[in-house]
Amino acid sequence: MDPFSIYVPKLLPNDERFLSGRRSCKGCGKALAARLITKAAGPSVLRSEAIRDRFPEAASITAQSYAYPDVGFEAMIAGLCALIHAINQTTAQGQRLIKKPIVCINRQVLMSDQLALDRMIQARSDVAYVCLDNEPYVDSLIARAAPKPFVRAERLRPVSESDIERFVQEKQMYDVLAQSDFSYAATACPSLPFDLVAKVQKALECPGKAFLLVLTPCPTGWAFASHKTVTMGLLAVQTGYFPLYERCDGRLTMTEPVKRRRPLAEYLMLQKRFMPFPQELVAVLQSAVDRQCAELLAKGA
Repeated sequence: MDPFSIYVPKLLPNDERFLSGRRSCKGCGKALAARLITKAAGPSVLRSEAIRDRFPEAASITAQSYAYPDVGFEAMIAGLCALIHAINQTTAQGQRLIKKPIVCINRQVLMSDQLALDRMIQARSDVAYVCLDNEPYVDSLIARAAPKPFVRAERLRPVSESDIERFVQEKQMYDVLAQSDFSYAATACPSLPFDLVAKVQKALECPGKAFLLVLTPCPTGWAFASHKTVTMGLLAVQTGYFPLYERCDGRLTMTEPVKRRRPLAEYLMLQKRFMPFPQELVAVLQSAVDRQCAELLAKGA
């Protein structure tokens, strides 16, 4: 029997703050990550009806910020911070009922909107940003690399080795985070729940803004069996495709070092979306992952 299903429920908090009724697919990695993040956030998580009853004005600001895109990224963060400040003002002096808001952002939003990424990096608010990454952008890379159907004389592969190298480097967002003023930055995956929970708690405890990049395997988009979500996340870490690290006070630490990494092909072959991906490019992707892991190890402690 899978030890994940035996020990994790017993060691994590029993309180459930991730409300049921979501339209998530079976085995959704984002839903699993959100559930673990709410557990790690502690008892200060408030439901929307509780916010409405106690602070209708602040709740209205926050609701409008989520409902209307033209309100803007700054207005959404300002509304959240105003809400947290109003709640903390009701507690005894010197106590903080809620340490800081957690803002979850889809990685696709940051990939497609450079302005949203710049605003997040330049924001001065005391916020913990969580970027949920289910890799929808990989589909375009696969489509470009795959042989064109019904074309015999021409098999175009516009994806070069430099493209794959750049894809591996940009995926971790390490260069972006290293050049920003985040007091805490880390990568995580719900397949390693205790690592994710610990990093969420560190992001809430540290002063200033924090950033977590969370890999969320998607059975529907990646085309794998829904009961293998945890396995997919573990393989991503064990192959070095998604190394887990944290950067605090300018120091990089590998939180889940892998002494003997598994071949990347074991991870890719379980995803049907990689079926048309040329085998020669798999070797290029493996080399790019090897170089990335070597660079992180050289930078880390």
